[in-house]
Amino acid sequence: AYNGNGVSGNHDLEAYYLAGQVGFANGIWASASWTHFSSTFRADAAIDSIVGDLSYTTGPWLTSIGYAYTTAEKNNGLNSSFTDGDDLKASHYVIGTLVYNMAPGLDLFSELRYERDEFRQGTDFETSSLSVGSILNF
Repeated sequence: AYNGNGVSGNHDLEAYYLAGQVGFANGIWASASWTHFSSTFRADAAIDSIVGDLSYTTGPWLTSIGYAYTTAEKNNGLNSSFTDGDDLKASHYVIGTLVYNMAPGLDLFSELRYERDEFRQGTDFETSSLSVGSILNF
């Protein structure tokens, strides 16, 4: 838990976090986490996020699918930068990842992402993207 020093009569940050991860010998991993913000610097409105992931590794390959859900109380001060959406109600993310280890410290990856933000007022925001690239670890 963490509690900040306050801005404009609101807490900077008051957050609680709980997470777990389980791995199996056959290369399957599962994880889940929950984050609760009692308030943010924008408003004294609670925000909760739940994230889950299921991954599989075999040889040089890793594949993963994840989902994140966020819900927020009314009058939270979270507005869209892309539409006229005001007062975030819920947010959904689905992310699929594929990674190939070419050599120690060098990976190729691709990631497909879908996002939907629902607002209490105005237009919802929806997008998807595909990213490909390389990762250099040292």
